[in-house]
Amino acid sequence: YEGVWSRFKPERGKDKRGITGVSSEKIKKIGEKITSTPKIFNAHPTLKKIFDNIDKKKALVVGSGYMIQLAIKYLQSNGVTDITLTNRNYEKGSKIAKDNDCRYSKLQYLPNIIPSQDIVITCTSSSIPIVGKGMIESSISNSNVKPIVMIDLGVPRDIEPEIISLDNIYLY
Repeated sequence: YEGVWSRFKPERGKDKRGITGVSSEKIKKIGEKITSTPKIFNAHPTLKKIFDNIDKKKALVVGSGYMIQLAIKYLQSNGVTDITLTNRNYEKGSKIAKDNDCRYSKLQYLPNIIPSQDIVITCTSSSIPIVGKGMIESSISNSNVKPIVMIDLGVPRDIEPEIISLDNIYLY
């Protein structure tokens, strides 16, 4: 704690919370907001515009982190029971799928899985998009009349934005 940093040195008997000036009530409120369902999951009205009944739809979640687990809970709370989880790590993904009453599929089968889904939610730690326009074009037939809603929660993006030019694909 020398030089500029000396003013951040905790005084004897004070914890770091006491130094910051942030009350424990504010910290508690911040914690509540972090653990609540993200507003991005308020896509339900949008899904209702595209689908009559969301509970009869098939969903694919790509990833295995905290946001994907929230997405699974969100889908289940809205009556979706046909959920498939896919990710890079078989052990982690299959455990999360089992714990949440979902099916599991390996990520390598993603192009084969997407055409049968109605809702696709992605949130991975990939530094490049894992769902591209070419993948969607080659996996979905030209006569696809079934809409697919894709919700990309990844930062950086998991889905190439160019897919919005495809018929019956809705990207959020």
